[in-house]
Amino acid sequence: MKIEIDNINRQDWDNLITQFDDASHRQTWEFGTISGFNPSHAIAIDDGKVLGCSQINIRYIIPRAKIGYALIKMDPVFTRHGESPNYRILFDLLKAIKVEYGIKRNLLIRIEPPLVKKMKTELHHFLLSEGFVKNNYFTPYRTLIIDLSPSIEDLRSNLLGRWRRNLRKAEESQLEVTQSTSDKDFDILIDLAIDMISRKSLNRSMLAYFCFYKRLQKALPEQLKIQLFMCTKNKQPISCAAVSMIGSVATYLVGASNQEGLTFNASYLVHWHILTVLKQKGINYYDLGGINPRTNPGVFQFKRGIAGKNEWDETFLGEYLGAFNTSGRLVKILYCSLLYTRKSFLRRPA
Repeated sequence: MKIEIDNINRQDWDNLITQFDDASHRQTWEFGTISGFNPSHAIAIDDGKVLGCSQINIRYIIPRAKIGYALIKMDPVFTRHGESPNYRILFDLLKAIKVEYGIKRNLLIRIEPPLVKKMKTELHHFLLSEGFVKNNYFTPYRTLIIDLSPSIEDLRSNLLGRWRRNLRKAEESQLEVTQSTSDKDFDILIDLAIDMISRKSLNRSMLAYFCFYKRLQKALPEQLKIQLFMCTKNKQPISCAAVSMIGSVATYLVGASNQEGLTFNASYLVHWHILTVLKQKGINYYDLGGINPRTNPGVFQFKRGIAGKNEWDETFLGEYLGAFNTSGRLVKILYCSLLYTRKSFLRRPA
């Protein structure tokens, strides 16, 4: 097996990641560029077959001196469609990333490992053995995941009672849910978000997430576009959700409802419709897009209702830092200082 670095163009890369169950919107070339990074790519090949790959997002703090960091987010991918996970590929790619970006390019490496289920402990110890350290200032991604292997009937009976009752009310309210990838519907979603943020007196910085995904949508090729699920009442939009459906794990990104949407429980119907579409498409899991019971208890309870009695509450490994030279250690100090200052500020009493 050999590891190739930066030997692929954008179109071929975006086609390649569709061949992997563990790929997501985070691995798209466009996600890197829209986020302000220079995407670089590592590909594991054996006898002409790609076994795994990783997008390494590079940002230079001091461009002339090439001082900066490489971000690997929920990456590498190493499970081809119809095949079992090959953890040797994962470990070999991580070793190659360390050598190429940490040692040869003198960058700080920031790795958020992908979901590895039963291999969490092994991956943690592997990263430590390679000279990475756990970033204790970084809050790991925590989410609820729905296993879509049961029948639709079983998935519905798994819903928590109150969630199921609210869904029934929505189903009796003459609502319609449609699916699209159109820019027009994304504009409607942003309008709903503006209404929601104003109504709930939320921090307007939340709108940046919606705008980011709109920009990403415009850049993505058709086969990778974000799917929009729009709920209407008398042809008027009242709720919408955006979902990435690359790989075998679909991910909820953002969503919003107006006051009428709240009145008719439209978001319940939207998410149930999403779940049924994912089931029909043969997608294995639905990641509900992150939870924080302390800072956002209402959203947590909503997502817990659809996750149901067989709730899968998953906390990822978090972030690991690899600084293998002077410039990498300098960027690490700056980055950790920034995280520490931010956490200290957020912990201040009101």
